[in-house]
Amino acid sequence: MARLGRSTLIESLTAGSPTGTLGERLREARLRLGMSQRDLAEASGVSQQVIHLIESNKVKVTAQAPYLAKALGTPLEWLLFGEGWNQASEVPKEAQRFMVRFKRAAATGALGPKQIEALESILDCLIEAEKR
Repeated sequence: MARLGRSTLIESLTAGSPTGTLGERLREARLRLGMSQRDLAEASGVSQQVIHLIESNKVKVTAQAPYLAKALGTPLEWLLFGEGWNQASEVPKEAQRFMVRFKRAAATGALGPKQIEALESILDCLIEAEKR
């Protein structure tokens, strides 16, 4: 399935009424980041089976929603109810993809304090370069 375009996502997230079901919103946000269910499971700590059940609309409400929303970079209110999306606070999808990969590497112990410090320095340099 093709990824959703940024404008399509923003239109659906900022529409006046809630968009679809919890499962549809979860799937939409996951695909927007180019993540598989397995990727989301690793990033959120929620099992792939539970993610599949939610996306299939076999589970209507879940205590796992806060973990999923955090891993996807979406407001919990939007994920649960289709409300509360603030376009101004949207994190670009490239940054969200980086955060997912960073969380995965940190969770596996692949990043130590020196590697984290180096990544922070690189990001600081990029931010400063953008300001010029």
